[in-house]
Amino acid sequence: MGYNLRVGVIQHKIYGSSDWLGQFKSVKEDIIRLSKEGAGLICLPELWHCGPVLKKEGDIPFNDASSLLSMLQALVNELNIFLICGMPESYDMHGREYRFNAAYLISHRKTPESYRKIHLFRPFGEDRIFSRGITPVAFWLNIEDGRATKSYSDTNNLDTHHQNMEIGIGPIICFDLRFPELSREYAIIGCSVIVCIALWPEERIGQFKALLRARAIENQCFVVGVNACGKKAGVQFGGASSIISPKGDVLYECGKEKEAFSLDLEIGLIKEARNRFLTARPKNWQIPISSKTLLLNDLMPIVKRRRASGQKCVFTNGCFDIIHAGHVAYLEEARRQGDFLVVGINSDSSVKKIKGSLRPINPEHIRASVIAGLGCVDYVTIFNETTPLQLIKSLMPDCLVKGEDWGPNDIVGADTVKKNGGSVYRIPFVHDISTTKIIGKIVASHKK
Repeated sequence: MGYNLRVGVIQHKIYGSSDWLGQFKSVKEDIIRLSKEGAGLICLPELWHCGPVLKKEGDIPFNDASSLLSMLQALVNELNIFLICGMPESYDMHGREYRFNAAYLISHRKTPESYRKIHLFRPFGEDRIFSRGITPVAFWLNIEDGRATKSYSDTNNLDTHHQNMEIGIGPIICFDLRFPELSREYAIIGCSVIVCIALWPEERIGQFKALLRARAIENQCFVVGVNACGKKAGVQFGGASSIISPKGDVLYECGKEKEAFSLDLEIGLIKEARNRFLTARPKNWQIPISSKTLLLNDLMPIVKRRRASGQKCVFTNGCFDIIHAGHVAYLEEARRQGDFLVVGINSDSSVKKIKGSLRPINPEHIRASVIAGLGCVDYVTIFNETTPLQLIKSLMPDCLVKGEDWGPNDIVGADTVKKNGGSVYRIPFVHDISTTKIIGKIVASHKK
């Protein structure tokens, strides 16, 4: 039936203290034992060495993470295994420090790779401490006799060069489990195992079990759920770490106490399940571009319904005359600030008032179609005024986005959004490009 991968699961007990060295000594024995049983991949829970954030930055020992990673790396090198574990990650970019709740893959003599949690859990205050991850990151392993021998990570494409002995691991972290699109993305690019590391409370443990089975059934792959037990700051963790088959069968499930086990995953069962009927595939429908461009009166009830259901509306605006890489990067970043993005586009008459009689280069219906064709844009509407103030008042978005070239006091509609409980986000430019520069370059080339 093909090859196996032996996976070890450590249902670790979270202590009330931040004694990460004591936590390490506790799991070290389990890691060594599971390795002797033949486990090539061993998994630990989310933030296993410190527990949840609980709204205080001091709850997360960022400074200890590098030391702990070094100790785990040495142990992994000694045992020649792979280890997936949840730890905080600190990352500097453009002089700014970003902190993430990460799932690390620590492998034999290789720099650790990480997936950064995309769906942060606000009741624990994660959004106050951590930045949100922006993309799935699959871990690709080459295996031999159930032991992982090589690895590489990839955010987009499946490299088929080593496909005969290759297995893909799709990491998700706790709250991510409630969002099926993330697990589906891993299945689509070819992952065989989804590993969910968690700090799932006992009061909702029934949902944890149900969601693990659902992700396995709908994606026709193995799902490994690695939860914590114990208690911290009044939160009792529910255990129930388990491994689910591609058919949804529970192959093993822990109780509520500390436990460590290993199990062979028969990878051929995935092909068997998918040969009967295939559900682990991309959606075969998409929203037409024409239905994304709406008049304001048609757009308002849609926005109202989505906001009423708890979704966060993001709004930005612009002329978007000649679409370039700067526009795309800007709109992608804007979309990350909420659940759906509305783009207001200046009409042709509005652009002429702002840019002069020679603009726009492209008429409004063309500009709207191009913007609507971007996957990060949910809705487009055209407005005639020189500023989007009336549009903003009508839609009342939860987040208003503009470029960093706009000063905080110069953003039209900022006060309106803030008074309604919303926020304003300024996006730094990542490309030194603009429509004006493109036009200038074209004109200069014709003069030569």
